[in-house]
Amino acid sequence: MSQLQLESSRKEGIPVLKIKGRFALEDAVHFGEELESLIESLDEPYFIMDFTRLEHISSAAIGILVNLKLRLNSSRGSFWIFGANQRILEVFELTGVDQLLEIESTLKECIEEAKNQ
Repeated sequence: MSQLQLESSRKEGIPVLKIKGRFALEDAVHFGEELESLIESLDEPYFIMDFTRLEHISSAAIGILVNLKLRLNSSRGSFWIFGANQRILEVFELTGVDQLLEIESTLKECIEEAKNQ
């Protein structure tokens, strides 16, 4: 059974995907489907991911994020991440993913970045 929960909302008109629980390999299909649905519903390919309730991220999940970032870059889109715990930030740093992904400290910073696109 999946330990990952996803909730969509909007903050200042910008889509926010809240990710809760543990993001493991078995969640990849569910997460991919949710992302596809979110991206298809957007006027502009910009959104924010809220990691404040994310406890764990697997290497497969990191791969999904990297592929998504590369795909959105090719369509002039982007996403921002905020609220990642120290352990997740360390994994991003160790893998070099922190250099590719847009990682901010707060939702407010993400909203400002999104509005500047």
